[in-house]
Amino acid sequence: MKTNPTFDELMLALEQPLKEFNSLIAIRKISSLIRMIIVLLLILEVVFGDIFNKFFVIALLLIIVLWVIVKSSSSKLKKIYKQGIIPSMVEILFEGGVYEPKMGISGEYVRKHTLLKESNHYTCKDYIEGKVGNASFGLCNIDTWGEFEAHDADGGDYRRDLLFRGVLCFAFMKRHFDTRITISPSSGGKSNGGISVDDAAFERRFAIKATDEAAVRNILTPELRKTLLAIPQEITGNLKIQIYEQLFMITIEKDKPFFEFNKKMRDIEEALRVDYAALTTFDSIANDLNNNPYLWPETKVAH
Repeated sequence: MKTNPTFDELMLALEQPLKEFNSLIAIRKISSLIRMIIVLLLILEVVFGDIFNKFFVIALLLIIVLWVIVKSSSSKLKKIYKQGIIPSMVEILFEGGVYEPKMGISGEYVRKHTLLKESNHYTCKDYIEGKVGNASFGLCNIDTWGEFEAHDADGGDYRRDLLFRGVLCFAFMKRHFDTRITISPSSGGKSNGGISVDDAAFERRFAIKATDEAAVRNILTPELRKTLLAIPQEITGNLKIQIYEQLFMITIEKDKPFFEFNKKMRDIEEALRVDYAALTTFDSIANDLNNNPYLWPETKVAH
């Protein structure tokens, strides 16, 4: 059975890029502190002294230099995070794993999840690809929005309405489904025609809609249900699953993207813990799909 490294083991494997990252964080903090002190001294100089003396000019130059250092360190931090830490984490967790920060999932898969209609637009980035046995999967951060013409006193203008922000993950299966199976947050068990899987804990959290109850029961094995129920609270957001054709698709709606550098970041370990939880969750789901013989028939079977 495939096992992932623990978070502590992962942090140990990322020791070198993390050391460089934390050094830059320290430089940025010190530079910001010195800059604040100089600004305070300048204010005192303006109030009580001659603002055209040498100290004023030198202090002004120091502020500019320190500002450049902080700006430069922020750029380097993003580069280390996006080109060093996240790719290394993906390679450690997934054999042959790939991370492309500026790439995304094809619109074909976005539309199959019904996230994107013909009139909508989308952008995606932070594409991650991996494989567990037969089950290959990909995921990325994605925004979808609608654009329409709005009129005001100054004339017509175009306005964007954000429809979805979060992560989209998809896994490929061999078995083909002609009907759509939807698993979404439950409002109270088997309501609104929901399908039962004889799992009270699962049905309290998720509602299942489909026209093929047998397929649902075969897909949602006890192992997969356990994995879905164990998803950490910090990454669940508004989780929705759709199964259609040969795709097992998951969306998690989140205000803050995964795998994204934040210039206000203070504790990289906390940020990486969330990203680690997301990656190992998707990996566990792919592993459960890979271990389900129903999804890997010798020939294509339609339902």
